[in-house]
Amino acid sequence: MKTCRKCKQTKAYEEFRRKRSCRDGYTGRCKLCLQEDDKNRLIELKKDPEEYEKFRQGRRYNNKVYKFFNREKVLEKARQYANARYKEDPEYWRKYQTKARAEYKKNWYQKNKERINEKNLARYHEDELVKKKHRARQKVTNAVASGALQKKDICQLCGSSEKIEAHHHDYDKPLDVIWLCRICHRMTHRTYS
Repeated sequence: MKTCRKCKQTKAYEEFRRKRSCRDGYTGRCKLCLQEDDKNRLIELKKDPEEYEKFRQGRRYNNKVYKFFNREKVLEKARQYANARYKEDPEYWRKYQTKARAEYKKNWYQKNKERINEKNLARYHEDELVKKKHRARQKVTNAVASGALQKKDICQLCGSSEKIEAHHHDYDKPLDVIWLCRICHRMTHRTYS
């Protein structure tokens, strides 16, 4: 048991934040008092926009640093949270995640459409490999549309029938492709790149 310096109430050690520099390893004020002080400090900071912006930048930097040095811990916490939420209601969680992600991507693309197009165009003109890939994909699309090339319905590696894509072993031979599902296609690129 420990007494809070601010509210003068005696509480269990769980009600205090840990702090190594203190003699007993806990802060002098309880969590509730610290939260109240943080709120009051934030209200004061918001009155001066410059100070508030400095505070926000510092907090953002501290968060990045913490996440960088504690990556596994942060990821594990996120996994635990997602698993707990998923166990509560898997169907709702799956729908919400898929819908929210699709909505976010759509909005982000609409906001950044010009920037994306400029970047892609610059990459296309600068990098010869990007040009070659684009031309090979375009030739496959045209060949499938005209009937010169038959698109397979199943993956030639695993036999799956979901999201079949053309894979080029050599972009100099654009119509020499194998048909793979998206997962096998990504795995193939990871293996050979």
